[in-house]
Amino acid sequence: EFGRKLEPKKILRFFAPNLVMTLAYLYLRTYAVPNVWKTPYPVLTLEENIATRIGLLGKMMLELVNPLKPNFSDATEILHFGSPQVIITILVLLATLFYVLKKGMASGTSKAVITTAIMIAPGLDIVPVPRISSPHYAYLGLPAIASFIILLITQQKKLFKKFSLILLAAWIMLASVVSLLSGTQFKNDETFFSPEVKKDPNFSEGYYFLGNYYLKDGQYEKAAKNFEAAISNQPWFLVH
Repeated sequence: EFGRKLEPKKILRFFAPNLVMTLAYLYLRTYAVPNVWKTPYPVLTLEENIATRIGLLGKMMLELVNPLKPNFSDATEILHFGSPQVIITILVLLATLFYVLKKGMASGTSKAVITTAIMIAPGLDIVPVPRISSPHYAYLGLPAIASFIILLITQQKKLFKKFSLILLAAWIMLASVVSLLSGTQFKNDETFFSPEVKKDPNFSEGYYFLGNYYLKDGQYEKAAKNFEAAISNQPWFLVH
């Protein structure tokens, strides 16, 4: 572990094994999959690939602390470095990095922040997967972000600690009510996907499952309408 002062030898000793493993992985991955990112449609530039994933990181960070139900759509807008989501995410990341360096790598809150980053990293589609974005990609980071919040509260002074605990209790109550009310959405594919495609008309998979539901139910006009919507992809979105 590090002390509060960043000692170069300890930093090297800590990161050297991880760096070796990372380089070995990059070599094997490049050998097996030569493409940097293999997104089937549309083909993105390197700048679009990086900016879009920075935007995804910001989206996952928001989903970790938002008590409301996230959208289930996996349609992902193609972003650029000038996009507001990207700029805001970069500023948050820089502020987080400053916080970690100020607190020291050995502090509990810094460890929780680093663990959160490691936990949500697989959701960035660094290794190409069939789905670019989905809310459950961020859920792996929940224990780490919860640890960070608890540690942060315990370090506050008495007055701020009481206020923080009240906010936390309100957050938990709101999240519980939202979870309870959202349970009815899982009744069938129609109740599940209809609200989602209304929220995001680019949710192709949602239209597909609705079309499938109506087809099996004999509602052929509705089925055809949803299947047609499923294949009308927008060129500025990544959809699966």
